[in-house]
Amino acid sequence: MIIATFLIIVAVIGKIIAGFTVFGQPDLNKLAIGVGMIPRGEVGLVFVAVGATSGVLSSSLEAGIVVMVIFTTFIAPALLRVVFSSEETEEVASEVSSVVEPEPTP
Repeated sequence: MIIATFLIIVAVIGKIIAGFTVFGQPDLNKLAIGVGMIPRGEVGLVFVAVGATSGVLSSSLEAGIVVMVIFTTFIAPALLRVVFSSEETEEVASEVSSVVEPEPTP
């Protein structure tokens, strides 16, 4: 479980940081890009399959990678919902403030 926990933390943080490396697009929701990359577990499953057939990975590491893939696959939709709901909340707040506080006319 320690290996799986470490792999989950590295997978989540690494992909969120990778989402923030998009340059030249200031209007993009970079957090949503990073969170959207979290459930990319098929690559991990390929590594498990190759490692298992070649005997390179230990059984505990194989189990840790599979647990990481399962966890990140299930947690990503919930995190995306949180990211997009906070973005919508900010948009609604800015719309309300522009209606409540109209700009002064000259």
